[in-house]
Amino acid sequence: MGGLCFFAHGTSHSAGVMILFNRFPGSIIDGKWDTEGQWLMVVVEINDKRYILICIYGYNNKAANINLYAKLSQLINEWKTTYCSDKVILGGDHNIAPDSWLDRIPHRYSQPVYDDTILNLCTTTCITDYWRTLNPTSVQFTWYNSAGNGQCCRL
Repeated sequence: MGGLCFFAHGTSHSAGVMILFNRFPGSIIDGKWDTEGQWLMVVVEINDKRYILICIYGYNNKAANINLYAKLSQLINEWKTTYCSDKVILGGDHNIAPDSWLDRIPHRYSQPVYDDTILNLCTTTCITDYWRTLNPTSVQFTWYNSAGNGQCCRL
């Protein structure tokens, strides 16, 4: 009993993204990914509505992430036009804390500062950080440093 699986693998040491579909009630329209395993995009249709699903594994390097997110902004906008959909669901491990004050411990600044890489992606594609919109002051994390030094982030 298997489902559908879309993946882009990286090396044995880094990257790799996957979207799994188990008992998926819709249809898959298209898929695209990069050869380094940093991102994967799939267009699906459910109940006559199209959704663009994106899984990202961001770089640990700011300059590389700027290039990655600029490319993804372009692709997202192209697919929004091609597939007549403004429904974009983006997830994964961005390796960026959206807000260096609310989404990191230790905090980097004394007040909220949104990361410009993510801000540019959201601005150019008209998408929002839905979780932050619903939880404007919540402090929750998706990553904890295994060294036990208290570092954590919402990536």
